Amino acid sequence: MSDINIIPIFDQSAPSVWHSFAHIRAVASYPDHDIDSLADKENTLVNKMSTDWQNKRGCKYAFGAYDGDDMVGFILGYAAARYGCVDSLFVLPQYHGNRTGTRLLSWAETALSLVATSVELISLANAMGFYEAHGYKSYSHTNHYIKSLNTNIRCSFIPVFQVSASLNRHCLEINPNFDKFAVNREHQPMFVHFDDKSCVDGYIGAGTTVPCLRGNGNSSYVKNILQNMFNSYVR
Repeated sequence: MSDINIIPIFDQSAPSVWHSFAHIRAVASYPDHDIDSLADKENTLVNKMSTDWQNKRGCKYAFGAYDGDDMVGFILGYAAARYGCVDSLFVLPQYHGNRTGTRLLSWAETALSLVATSVELISLANAMGFYEAHGYKSYSHTNHYIKSLNTNIRCSFIPVFQVSASLNRHCLEINPNFDKFAVNREHQPMFVHFDDKSCVDGYIGAGTTVPCLRGNGNSSYVKNILQNMFNSYVR
């Protein structure tokens, strides 16, 4: 087991992505089933999960946890009208206990903070303690959990799944040719950096393959990190 990398999946339409999602969900949900039984469940899940996903509206996001080239966990969800949702979070059993689930959830919350003020989810019975340990509160003592998000973003590099009106203004100040539709319609990759005053001082993607910066004392640092993040995303 090598270091686990958490990588954003900007284009969730690729069939191979859904086969990976379905495999992880089936193995995590039915650890005692044999291979043939799991294969049947995976095929059913691929169709169900991808169809459900196509019917979602708003900002859709996904992250994969990778051990080398192999996806070993994932999280996906969406946001609409300033409310975020975690739709699925699964990690292969042999990767439990190494904070893979925690890191996936943290990245999802960070990405959602650009477009939502809170996040909700429906927890499986065996995952309630996990979510409660990460600040989620049960709604009316049910498995419906809610958490407020920190939207005062500072000193952070964040993948962007949907460009909000506010972020669009920031990016246009940096580059008048910035095209939000490259992200919102074409699902091209994008990463931004927020400085210590919650201002966007650089981004990459949305049609560009090199960082666009405001230019400040940390420009070299921001440029290098943005370029590295862009180079490692799932294509």
